[in-house]
Amino acid sequence: LLNLEKLNVSNNRLITFPEGMSKLIQLKELDLSSNRLEILTPELTGLLNLEKLNLSNNFFDTLPEGMSKLIQLKELDLSGNKLQKLPQVL
Repeated sequence: LLNLEKLNVSNNRLITFPEGMSKLIQLKELDLSSNRLEILTPELTGLLNLEKLNLSNNFFDTLPEGMSKLIQLKELDLSGNKLQKLPQVL
């Protein structure tokens, strides 16, 4: 699985960022939409090859510091969350 480039774990009722997912360093697309995520851990910012990230329809109100590390990111969907403000880097 270490060479995995696309992962869809949407609609799984996840409440936390899956442990060990940060080891998927080749990941380019990640869909975590329509879960129950309330907190996004800093592990997410270790996925440096991400180009597309869907975090829509969860329950978090802030993004982890370090989102600026995701320099390959081309698409980011944050719709349907409880965000009050975006980090300055976005």
